[in-house]
Amino acid sequence: MKKYTPLLLILIFLMSHVNLYAQKEKKNILNAESIIDNYIKSIGGIKKLQKVKSLQKKVSIELEGLSSLKINSEIIYQSPNLYYSYVNREIADLKQVYITKYNGKKCTISQIYNDNETNTIIQEELLKEKIQDFYPFPILAQKLNDTKFELKEIIQDETQKIYKILQNQANIRDSIFLYFDSKEFLLRKKEKINPNNTTIIEYYDYTEYDDIIFPFKETKTIIINGKNAQSSSSTINQITINKEHAIDIFE
Repeated sequence: MKKYTPLLLILIFLMSHVNLYAQKEKKNILNAESIIDNYIKSIGGIKKLQKVKSLQKKVSIELEGLSSLKINSEIIYQSPNLYYSYVNREIADLKQVYITKYNGKKCTISQIYNDNETNTIIQEELLKEKIQDFYPFPILAQKLNDTKFELKEIIQDETQKIYKILQNQANIRDSIFLYFDSKEFLLRKKEKINPNNTTIIEYYDYTEYDDIIFPFKETKTIIINGKNAQSSSSTINQITINKEHAIDIFE
């Protein structure tokens, strides 16, 4: 039988605990996938989100410096991949309407200005990019479609850490960065960057509706050649979940 001195026993004990601690730390290593999983869990979880077969939002929008311009929007997402949006812009006696429809195969954007209508069919590469916005929970859709995420930076602000994640997605020419907070793992900001312009969307006022967490306020800033070109804010006024909409709406 082997005999161990007290000192050797102490060293064995310490080494075993160091190894256990190291293994535990390895399991808890923070990466992009775990942050995305925590985000999905924080807004309701996969099971609840997948039970949403249709989502309708009614939104009011304000453009910075144009308080007289009234903008209202309605957006409808319906399973499996149907999309409809209606944007109405009014100032004085002028009215402009934009309607986007996607029936799962064909995407049409209609512009109506003082009763004059033009229609554009979106195809090929541009359609592949726009489809990313046709899902009620786009980050969940990207995860299920095996989009790759990469943790690029951990930013320390005044109150907490912010995780900056690069979204590596096929068919997307722009660089897309997602920013999540470390306390609740909620999406706080999204940046879409290309050589000519940058679009920044910031998310606020997360509120629970029907057991799902939504950001009821957003601010959007468009930067062109390093200068702010346009800033706007939007507020969700109404959400309706799992109301069945006629297929004609999307045609």
